Amino acid sequence: MGDRAPAMPPGVVLIVDDDPALRLLLQEVLLFDESYQILEAVDGVDAQRVLRETAVDVVITDLRMPHLDGLGLIRWAHEHCPGPIWIINSGLDTFEMAAEALELSVFAFLPKPRANFDSMRMTVRKALEYRELLRDRETLNDALEVSNAQLREKVEQLESVCELLQRQADVIDEDLRRANRIQRSLLPSIAPVSKRYAFNGFYRPCRNVGGDLYDVMRLPDGRIAFYVADAAGHGVAAAMLSVLFKHRLRVFDEQKKWRMPAQVLADINAVVMAECAGRGLFLTVVYGVLDSDTGDAVLASAGHPPVVVHRRRGGTEQLGHTGPALGLQADPSFGEHRVRFGDGDRLLLYTDGVFCPVPGGEPRTADDVAAALLRVEGDGQNALRQVHLAGRAQNGNGVDGAPREDDVTMLLVTAGGGKSTVDHGEAAIAPSAAIGTELGAELLTGQDNGTAYISIRGRGIWNGAGAFLNECEQQLADNRPLVLDFSGCSYLDSTFLGTIHEVVVRAEEASTALTLTGVGAEVRGLFEELHMSDVLEHLGADQALPARLHPLPVAGSLQEARRRVLAAHVALAGINDEQSAQLLAVADAIRAESGDP
Repeated sequence: MGDRAPAMPPGVVLIVDDDPALRLLLQEVLLFDESYQILEAVDGVDAQRVLRETAVDVVITDLRMPHLDGLGLIRWAHEHCPGPIWIINSGLDTFEMAAEALELSVFAFLPKPRANFDSMRMTVRKALEYRELLRDRETLNDALEVSNAQLREKVEQLESVCELLQRQADVIDEDLRRANRIQRSLLPSIAPVSKRYAFNGFYRPCRNVGGDLYDVMRLPDGRIAFYVADAAGHGVAAAMLSVLFKHRLRVFDEQKKWRMPAQVLADINAVVMAECAGRGLFLTVVYGVLDSDTGDAVLASAGHPPVVVHRRRGGTEQLGHTGPALGLQADPSFGEHRVRFGDGDRLLLYTDGVFCPVPGGEPRTADDVAAALLRVEGDGQNALRQVHLAGRAQNGNGVDGAPREDDVTMLLVTAGGGKSTVDHGEAAIAPSAAIGTELGAELLTGQDNGTAYISIRGRGIWNGAGAFLNECEQQLADNRPLVLDFSGCSYLDSTFLGTIHEVVVRAEEASTALTLTGVGAEVRGLFEELHMSDVLEHLGADQALPARLHPLPVAGSLQEARRRVLAAHVALAGINDEQSAQLLAVADAIRAESGDP
């Protein structure tokens, strides 16, 4: 098929008929008030020639013609020249002819010789308008196809860029996790042992790496040095500044004698100014030295939040900073505070992350922290957790896994002895930590001689509580004796504690044997602190676990996790009137956040 010339406006009409008189008549009719370009063909074969050579808009054809009839011509054109609009003008107006014409998408069927000339002109005009609409649609479709092709190309480019960014993000994420492990190695891995004093550390970064740091160091003469530092900002820059502080800290002078806190801060300030002075690069520190024989402590504070002193006989006092933050001034002057400890007195050092609210909450103040320390009881580690969670409950969210805007570090010194501990939280936190990402316990389950076993290993926190409860309920429904093993459990948060209480209640309702084994002093202390007498009644002797235990999946939706946290806190609130108000306030905050009625 040869190339066709473009159609001439306002339209090209081809008349196909073997009757010359009728062709002439149709020309006169159509040119009466229009300026069409009229072409003629004497039969179907002649029409094929014209259609190959010229772009035709409308074809008016007879049906019965020599060599190739009208329907045969239309069928040929649909395959080889699909552009024109077809009008049949014939005296063979049988039903079969009309039906076949409709199947071939003929625009109109006009009878002859009874044709109405006005109707003929109107039909041709409508056919041309229809052809123009089809041409516009083809143009739009072509443009749309071009646009789609361009869009597909750009989508492919974006997908390629996204893949590259994802690979880069994976590399950065892994680097941050390595940095997290390196930075955690700078924290004390074990608590210092002292007969007269307990040191309890608490650390929660808001990202993989943060700017908080603390340490406790025993000096050769029996004194104990300690500090809490907070580099400005978050992430890698803050972490590197805290590392610089750690490695440039000089506790002793050249004669190996311990140095006064004010001098230690002045010297490290000179290092910071010399090595990384710059806008926004500074850190706050409180550094102290304790004489464990006399109970006298000397502290200096470089722009740090007030240290809280809690006296056993009641009341608190706050010790403000004694000089500017490190890295702000070239030659600052630092003063010192002197504190004498009595048995039961406590000293709390913390970073300003304690002040930061959870989303939608109000910021805390130093007075709030002091008031929280005044209210808490129990050993030092639980006291720090209560101070931390009290602020989160006050700010409308009791979930320890809720997003943090800043690193949180606390160091509690308690006179009179006690157990020293370190609590650095999860082993790793994903960047921009949010609910659903905190690493919790490994749950293992198995059976032996008709008894079901569930072992909780690591930190039992909210994100595994739902799976734990479901497995317990399944075993209780099957009326199997149930053993809960805590020999490898280091910590239980309030959600997991409330869930354990629910399991105990349901076991008693079902009259199913339930035993808690391997419960260490830390976990038992949590049960006692929350007055969980029903749980304590089910403590039993250690038992050998089945040889084969399999992991219990802990994945679940965010909404399910929130509902589990809510239900567990409601359950805890019903145990004891003293803790009911606080736990119900936490539950109400979670309920409001999740949208549950």
